[in-house]
Amino acid sequence: MTDAWELADPGRVDLRLLAAAPVEVVAPGLLHAGGLAIRYDPALLTPAVEAVPLDDDELARVWGPALYRVTLSGQALVASHTLTAGRLLSR
Repeated sequence: MTDAWELADPGRVDLRLLAAAPVEVVAPGLLHAGGLAIRYDPALLTPAVEAVPLDDDELARVWGPALYRVTLSGQALVASHTLTAGRLLSR
């Protein structure tokens, strides 16, 4: 999966993703979530990961006890970016 965008005027961005599996910051520019590798430009974005506990029994039965919110924050003005996610081939 690829998500590419370009802004007419550069600005500060916060990209948010939700994952059902715990998210690990493996290296600058690389996150692992379950069997996915998520790549972003570490010169433009800084990740923060937080667990969001699910207190609804119906949701928890499907998703597990928590979801994981990833916020990729722009540390400077950003004009464009391409975020990719794909299946992990090896660790």
